[in-house]
Amino acid sequence: MGILNRWYRLLNYLVSNDQVSLSNIQQNLNVSQQTVKSTINLLNNELSGIAQIIEHNGYYYIEIYKYNEFENILNGSLKQMSDYNSSSKRQAYIIRQLVEAKDYILIQDLADDLSVSRGTVNNDLRSLRQISLKYDVIVNSAPNKGLKLEGSEFGIRLLEIYHSADYFHYKVITDEEVQLIYRLQEKYRFRRRDAYLLLKVLDISLFRVFHGDDMSIIENYINYSRKESYLDELITGIEYNFRISLSEEEIDFISFPLNLNANNLKINQNDLKDNIKFMSTFEKIVSELNSTYFLDFNFDELFDEIANHLIFLINRLIFKHSSDDIFHGEIEKKYPMSFQLAKHTLNILKDAYNSETTLLEADYLALYFELVSKTNEEMADRKEIAIICNTGKGTAAMVRRQIERVIGQDIKISQFSEANYETEDLSKYFAIITTIPLESISNDIPMIYLSNIFNDKYLSSEWNKIISNRDDFTDDFEVVLHEVKRTQYEELILDMILDLESEGLVDLTFRDRILAKDESRTLITDNGIALPHEINYEDNKIIINIAKLTNHISIKDKIIDLVILLAIPNQMKENDNALLNLYDLIFGVAQNNNLKDNIMKAKSINEMIKIFNEGEVK
Repeated sequence: MGILNRWYRLLNYLVSNDQVSLSNIQQNLNVSQQTVKSTINLLNNELSGIAQIIEHNGYYYIEIYKYNEFENILNGSLKQMSDYNSSSKRQAYIIRQLVEAKDYILIQDLADDLSVSRGTVNNDLRSLRQISLKYDVIVNSAPNKGLKLEGSEFGIRLLEIYHSADYFHYKVITDEEVQLIYRLQEKYRFRRRDAYLLLKVLDISLFRVFHGDDMSIIENYINYSRKESYLDELITGIEYNFRISLSEEEIDFISFPLNLNANNLKINQNDLKDNIKFMSTFEKIVSELNSTYFLDFNFDELFDEIANHLIFLINRLIFKHSSDDIFHGEIEKKYPMSFQLAKHTLNILKDAYNSETTLLEADYLALYFELVSKTNEEMADRKEIAIICNTGKGTAAMVRRQIERVIGQDIKISQFSEANYETEDLSKYFAIITTIPLESISNDIPMIYLSNIFNDKYLSSEWNKIISNRDDFTDDFEVVLHEVKRTQYEELILDMILDLESEGLVDLTFRDRILAKDESRTLITDNGIALPHEINYEDNKIIINIAKLTNHISIKDKIIDLVILLAIPNQMKENDNALLNLYDLIFGVAQNNNLKDNIMKAKSINEMIKIFNEGEVK
């Protein structure tokens, strides 16, 4: 990781956490403690007078003095100030040269421009070739000719926007266009970071248009800002300033930064339902989640809750745009079942829209599934808490649920965006929860960064609350321990079913239904747990048959050492809570090796029930 990338990763980590330990920073950056300390010293020099990273009692936090200047830094201003000792800036220069060239470029010419050796350029090219593959762009090398960029206009523009534009001044647009976009952002209150991206997209798009490189139709992309006044004002201003007429395809591409998040867009639900591609994909999501996990999501209710999030998620996938990492892996720990549903959904979207997905998107999507599956009742007479974030209603709603669980439910939530919180009188609020640095907030008001809610001690206390408030595990579940005698997966499953049949715990056709499923449909976690499951018409409890393997079994190229066979009563769909709690525990085990080890060591059913009842390592 180059020094610039390390600086920005550190800044984003500190901004989204109120304070972090040296070891946490070391883990996040994947570098030594000495490198962390030198990185902080160098970065503090660059931040001088604007902000400072401060160490106190072994913990680090960032103190911001000039918010506007700091926001500029977060949006890339340090990259322009860097020199060609930075590999990231050298790669940005190479991208710009290749994009603008109409013919081949010699490696030696690049080396001379950058004042580095051919070997250094070749090393940069190796990294650049990996980066460009994400955009279906190839850096082609021809003997005796040099280098040339090959790919679609769409991919070439995205490569330059995301990996080069931050390092250089604008090519085409002037301060007049910059001020136009800032005025529109202030007037219509869309996100500031989207305004920064819009400036880069506009500049590169106009340069390409002026040089005869036109955009074509973007498959599956929908421009939801088409009818918005700010887009009309923007395009009218640009066409007048440059005396041009932009095509529909160019307008759609230029406005994509305004279609990555809701940005106060008014979405007509009927228009979504007229989108055949989206609706068929959504139907597949509902069908697969219900059939795979034996849930009973109502189509219309789930549509109302997550459709708006999905349409912008799809646009982000199409434009290879990454969401901000404000959760740092804590969503998977806190809501393992909802995270699993999100990952499954993303796989469906990946296939439907032929786009790569990231686990960052799973974090955000998991919030919506958590809200849908486990909704809390609203209550009156609550303390007022303000949530200020730049993400969306899913994050805000999940913060509400976290607060209710941590400090009680006698609260009332008001949500503000980064664009409108400054006009609100925040002194009346009991506390403020924020995902962004805030300016001019009274020290008398408690303020918590969002990710602080997800730290370990909150997780531990929350789990204990859930356990203390729920019925005994044995009221909803029956646990069986299977003595393993087989080394083949299908034979093992058959033996486990025979155990249940001999005890009269499953119906007579349960065996046929579960064996009819091929191995590819078996849920398998990343740490070696197989989860075969099927509806059971015999018993009203969820039957859990556990097999601990001393000799591993391989399924779908994964090594399995624990099999948890579930027989789920048909009536369970009337009340999914017990099943969802069990899934939460199982997928929690999937990312908690200590808990899995305890299960592997349990010698009796009573020990196993104790582990499931407690839900954590004691």
